[in-house]
Amino acid sequence: MAKDLPSYNKVCERCTRLCKQNKEVQLLTCPRFKPKAVQLEIKVPGYGRRFAKRT
Repeated sequence: MAKDLPSYNKVCERCTRLCKQNKEVQLLTCPRFKPKAVQLEIKVPGYGRRFAKRT
């Protein structure tokens, strides 16, 4: 049987360190907080748009 994945605190979910705290822990700040890299998307008008084929 598969194990349930643990749910972490919102502050710990955005951190790269392994010192994760449980969801029930009320954590406001963390002195060892290192934020994860976030992939940002920029939508450019017209880029990636497919044109209809002429027949």
